[in-house]
Amino acid sequence: MANFWNLVAIAAVLTGQGAEDRGDRRPPPAIRLHFRMVQSVAAPGLAEMSRSPGPPVFVGKEDIIGAAEILSVADSSANAIELNVSADVVARLRETPPDRIAILDEDRLAAVAGLEFPETGRGGNLKLTGLDRVEASRLAWMLSEEANSRLAVSMVIVPPADVHSAGSVVDAAVYLVGAKSVGAYQFVVEVSTPKLGWMRRDELLIDANREDYVFRGLSPRTEIDFTSGTLGATVDPNEATPGGKTVYLGTVRFRTSADAEGTFNVHIKRCPNTFVRDESGASVLFNHGGAVLRLREPVTPRLEK
Repeated sequence: MANFWNLVAIAAVLTGQGAEDRGDRRPPPAIRLHFRMVQSVAAPGLAEMSRSPGPPVFVGKEDIIGAAEILSVADSSANAIELNVSADVVARLRETPPDRIAILDEDRLAAVAGLEFPETGRGGNLKLTGLDRVEASRLAWMLSEEANSRLAVSMVIVPPADVHSAGSVVDAAVYLVGAKSVGAYQFVVEVSTPKLGWMRRDELLIDANREDYVFRGLSPRTEIDFTSGTLGATVDPNEATPGGKTVYLGTVRFRTSADAEGTFNVHIKRCPNTFVRDESGASVLFNHGGAVLRLREPVTPRLEK
């Protein structure tokens, strides 16, 4: 139990929770992702970059979108990310829209994406397309963390340990930190594929008897859909839970194959099925947390002769 509270405290510090209580201000996080012009042929002022297995591309040295101009991640799918950006960004990019954008993770080429402007009222107002599944998942996670780095509310996922044996069952609990009130919530936990073998959702559950359950003692309407990986609950508006603390939301049980090995990520997925609403039904903005786990081969005891 002590290990869990240490992890939640660390997650809270990383997302800025408690900074106002201490009366201090952290410096803004270093900007990690950069969005720059890209083209397929060499030209003065462009740097040659490559990302296997694709051909080299030539990337500008100035950002065409500032990290602070990305307000939030509206949605992410298998090969695209929809962003909410400032109106100035949309107007600027529409003047001379690039066919593609290079996305740099610090000084490395992370991806090359197409650019679209979705219709108003249909998700975000800027869309990055042509990504593969791993790219879209990872970049959406990073973009959301950068955009929401100063938010006081976080949804975090906490496994019982960092390292697990292959062939084991892992229970990861999901918590909400810092929300002022909660009338409804829902989430989907996404899993990346490890180097070898597999890790899959085995069960979704809510332990309503836990003392820290967000709707403890109430009669929530629960939503559990194993096919889509959705887990959540809702209470009547007059039963909304006063927040400001760390509360338990639910548990995702994973099962790993006997040959699973390597490092993988579990994280709260950015999608319409992941949300928090307050007592009035208004959406609550929050950081989407994740965890890194490592799988190792099970230890087989040896019998001495």
